Amino acid sequence: MMEAISYSLTSPEKATRYTKDPKDIVKVQMPLNSSRSVMRQNLMTGLVDAASYNFARKQTQLALFEQGRVYDHDGGTFNEHEHLATLYSGNTLAENWQHLTQKVDFYFVKGQLTNLFTAIGIDPEKVVYKAEGIRGMHPTRTAGIYVDKQYVGMIGMIAHAVTFADKALRNAELYGYEINLDAIISMLTKGMTAVPAPKFPSIERDLSLLVDKEVTNQEVENVIKSNAGKYLTGLKVIDVYEGAHIDSGKKSLAYSLTFLNRKDTLTDKVVNDAMDKIEAGLENDLDVKVR
Repeated sequence: MMEAISYSLTSPEKATRYTKDPKDIVKVQMPLNSSRSVMRQNLMTGLVDAASYNFARKQTQLALFEQGRVYDHDGGTFNEHEHLATLYSGNTLAENWQHLTQKVDFYFVKGQLTNLFTAIGIDPEKVVYKAEGIRGMHPTRTAGIYVDKQYVGMIGMIAHAVTFADKALRNAELYGYEINLDAIISMLTKGMTAVPAPKFPSIERDLSLLVDKEVTNQEVENVIKSNAGKYLTGLKVIDVYEGAHIDSGKKSLAYSLTFLNRKDTLTDKVVNDAMDKIEAGLENDLDVKVR
């Protein structure tokens, strides 16, 4: 990713955008102009401005990040917090003859954040994503990030109202996340552990499901993991579909599951038994139809 360094000063409207619970803003006593009159409460505003600058120059393949301070005037005191934000646009891979073009979406960015949490020692099992309404973010493609039930940030798509208002960003799809590093610093574990590459091959299986629209990906993954047994080492979404040929009020979810026994060769029977338990658990707990 490319690091961005943005202005700490912004406009009052942008200062509290992309923020779940805005606090009182920090005002500059003698601002040069109205667009730089208050201190920012988020980093996402600066990244969106950087995206606009790049899009105006035909640079639409972006992967930006910024780590920096945000400011508020809460409880009668001036406060500073350390945040980390990212912004993606374009394709997951640069276009070339070897790979199919795949656009950046919510699940790609969520995967990047999961990798980050894993690298810094936060157990992904403790991370929960809940639908949130956050100003400046897409109403149905945005989630709050909770670790041990504590809100630590948000992830999702920049709202169409924001991109449409900017001539350079019209029709652009921008995805990203912002997390409060002050909130997660106490959750970090010391050190990282390396493990040798496995000596035995893994087995991959696909699972296609028909679920109610209200059922979240997190709920499905929780049921899969609780029934899969100890050999499930990988789980990822490979397709989400709503529309023609799908019943009203339903959506199709497809997953790729990876099973691995690091001490012995894994047999098809063990994997088949695990898949049977997973399917039974999904049908019983979430009324899911396995396709």
